[in-house]
Amino acid sequence: MDGRSALLEEIGDCGDACADGVLGEVAEAEHQLGGFGCPAGAVAGHAEELTQCHDIGDRFAIPVGLSALAGLAAKGGRPRAALRLAGAAAAYEEVNQTYRPQKIRAFLDAWLAPVRTTVGTAAAKLFDEGRGLAPGQAIALGLDDKTEDRRQGGGPSASLTRREREIAALVATGLTNREIAGQLYLSVRTVEVHVDHILSKLGFRTRTQLAAWIHEEGLAP
Repeated sequence: MDGRSALLEEIGDCGDACADGVLGEVAEAEHQLGGFGCPAGAVAGHAEELTQCHDIGDRFAIPVGLSALAGLAAKGGRPRAALRLAGAAAAYEEVNQTYRPQKIRAFLDAWLAPVRTTVGTAAAKLFDEGRGLAPGQAIALGLDDKTEDRRQGGGPSASLTRREREIAALVATGLTNREIAGQLYLSVRTVEVHVDHILSKLGFRTRTQLAAWIHEEGLAP
């Protein structure tokens, strides 16, 4: 018995054709994620199955399917999408009072463990962002197979201007506003304004939070 068949046997038959179809896709995802790389077409095939369940309003299948999409996103080099999809699955489950099998939860935790390490303290924020996604939006996010760039991707750093990223990186080195101003040939007041804007954009209160985030994002000089 291969890994896919064993998982299906362990989870069992739900008595729902749509849900069982998604569980089959999850079993396939686990089989793929246990190997090396994410085979081309895996995400599209799974999303198509999940879309059909969404169209008929199958409340059990949707959070299960979103969990698998989160795993595929994690394997496909999209840690931010993976966390948002996990958040969407959790929110849908709570709102609709469904419950994913424990085996699915265990798989999701294992798939996301390296992702949480990679993203760092931003993981909780991304998960919460995912909770605000509608099912259709989450499925669309799962279908977007573009690999994320930690420096220039869709993360918070994309909202910063080139100058703001430059100043934020210097803040992370421990320089004061006056020292940054001297290094960049700017007035101290200009640097103060930039730092205030940076903190506001990223939702931070202190320079320490900013410095920690800069290092986690790999933006430090």
